[in-house]
Amino acid sequence: MKEFEINRGRFDLGLSMVALGFLFWALFWGPNKIQKHIEVSGGQAVLGAESAREEKPILIQSIEKSEDFLTLFKAGKDFLESGKLELAIASLERAVELKPDFRDGHYLLGYAYLKSYEATGDYFVDNPSDIAEKTNLEKAELSLLRARKLDPQSAKILELIDKIKQAKNKNNE
Repeated sequence: MKEFEINRGRFDLGLSMVALGFLFWALFWGPNKIQKHIEVSGGQAVLGAESAREEKPILIQSIEKSEDFLTLFKAGKDFLESGKLELAIASLERAVELKPDFRDGHYLLGYAYLKSYEATGDYFVDNPSDIAEKTNLEKAELSLLRARKLDPQSAKILELIDKIKQAKNKNNE
């Protein structure tokens, strides 16, 4: 039985290393590859090749297939710190999907949605058939309420919830 546990530990470590290697590629080499396909036209950056649009979905697919919540959480935190909000949100959503009682995952996901709200506004998706889609602010609030349920006394969680309430009040004025 111990031999199986040892081998399983090596297997889990191997998967983690593969995931970290892919995320390293995505953070450092991937953006350079995409940059080759971006053209500047009239002062705006425009994608010049269809293949550049396929780079992000590959990374998103990798995130969706990952089974290591801690690696996803760390990647989400790194993406968030580097301003890659869409990738941060995808990583953190998957992390809390894998471990629903992960307070820090819910907190950081709420924070990422709040940052997305601050950066792009509180928009619905462009596709009218997705009317049920929640806004960034609503998603932030849900994530932070889940975090608060797991840790009702956390001052940092309560602070962000108050920030969301203020933004909602401002939107309703």
